[in-house]
Amino acid sequence: MNKSFVRFLVGLLIWGALVLIPLIFLFIRASRPLRVDDLNLMGPIVLLGIVVVSACCSAAPKVPGNAAVLLGIAFGVIFPVFGGFILARALGGFELSAALFSGALLLAAPSGIGGGVVGWLNRRVAGP
Repeated sequence: MNKSFVRFLVGLLIWGALVLIPLIFLFIRASRPLRVDDLNLMGPIVLLGIVVVSACCSAAPKVPGNAAVLLGIAFGVIFPVFGGFILARALGGFELSAALFSGALLLAAPSGIGGGVVGWLNRRVAGP
C-alpha cells in the first residue's frame, strides 16, 4: 500500500477513536435503548471525519514542521462548526437547528485534537 494511504487510514482511525468512542459511550450510558435516529446521526459524523482527515493529509505536507499540527487543529475545529451551522440552516426548525449546532460545537474539541494528531502524522520533516 501507498505510504500516504496508510497515513490516511491511521489518521482516520485515530480521529474516529477520539470522536466516535466518547459519542458511542454516551449512547450506551443513555437511559433508553438505541434508536435508528441515533445511528442516522453517526453518518454525517463519519463523513466529517473523512473530510477532516483528507484535508489534513493533503495540506499538512505542504507546510513546514509543527505548523502542520496547528493546521490540523484548525481544520478539526473549523469543519465541525461550519458543517453544523450549514446543517442547522438547511434542516431548519428552532429546536433541531439549536441541537445540531450545539452538537457540532461539542464535537469541535475532540475533532480538533484528532486533526492535530493527523497533522502531526503527515507533517513535512525537515531534511538534513
